[in-house]
Amino acid sequence: MDDAALTEALVRWTDWPLLTLLVRALLIGLLLVLLDRLVSRLVMRTWRAGGDRRRSLAWARPMTRLILGAAGLFGVFAPLHAANPISALVLGLLVGAVATIWGLEPLRNVAGGLALVLSRPFEMGSEIAIGEVSGVVESIELTRIRLRTREGSLVHVPTRLFATMSVRTTAPSAPALPVSVEVPLRAEQAVEDAVSALRDEAYLSAYACTAAPVQIEVVGPGRARVTATPVHPSDAGSLRSDLAARAESLCR
Repeated sequence: MDDAALTEALVRWTDWPLLTLLVRALLIGLLLVLLDRLVSRLVMRTWRAGGDRRRSLAWARPMTRLILGAAGLFGVFAPLHAANPISALVLGLLVGAVATIWGLEPLRNVAGGLALVLSRPFEMGSEIAIGEVSGVVESIELTRIRLRTREGSLVHVPTRLFATMSVRTTAPSAPALPVSVEVPLRAEQAVEDAVSALRDEAYLSAYACTAAPVQIEVVGPGRARVTATPVHPSDAGSLRSDLAARAESLCR
């Protein structure tokens, strides 16, 4: 294919506004996903480093996702509106109608998430109860709240329920305190690698609050002290036992 034919093909391709819109939406969507993951990793790294003790960044993440979504929609439809305002208006109305019909519940969840961001009735690590579900808040998202129950299971509560049901904070003044346990390190493994593996195992424990930092301190040859925060104050003993068992399994 010569240059003239290639140029003509490109011109014909750009004459298809719907195809151009879909490609632009795909590229912008991928960019937004990458940005959202970057923000989430920065927040988790801040928490694991011991920063933001009150977990205020948990409330910033839903708002950040909403801003990214609005910016993505603007980036998709703004060029079309500049080229043909009537087509952009019609397409926007169609998209809005489809979103309303097929995504009524997600839209209600978004509205409920915004109401929670503004009111902030609880914090990360708070133990709450809504309806028949109770647990410790581990994750705050725009459309759902993730709770860790006392049995160690995860429950996702849609944010729209918080607008219609009362929320009870069952233990606001009794947060779980970090616990420490001395464990062995694998002798034939480098200290840095052993500490990293031990930290990963601590975060995998069902009794450890993943929103709280895990600290590993080498206290002597082949020994380390692991400090983690239980999901619930009553889980302190179970967390110590689980951390010790996981450390022993790494040494085998």
